Amino acid sequence: MNKIKAIIQENDDGAYYHALLSAIPRPGEEITFYSYQDKLTAHQSLHHYVVLSVSHDIHDVTDNVAASLDGFHQVTILVEKQQKLNA
Repeated sequence: MNKIKAIIQENDDGAYYHALLSAIPRPGEEITFYSYQDKLTAHQSLHHYVVLSVSHDIHDVTDNVAASLDGFHQVTILVEKQQKLNA
């Protein structure tokens, strides 16, 4: 299965992370996100979020542009920090 390129973005102007997903979370869903980058920089590495919105960046494919032939799909997942997930 192909992985989906994603950006996990905290609110409109917060931290963001690049990720590869096998499924796209939907608005309202809670996610737990682990950041290796945060761990390497001695920051809190485990994050609890609720998904606010999902937007898709998709490029066309044309025989006239070789670089386009593989297509492009990336999602931006706008999230908000949560204190903890519901049990």
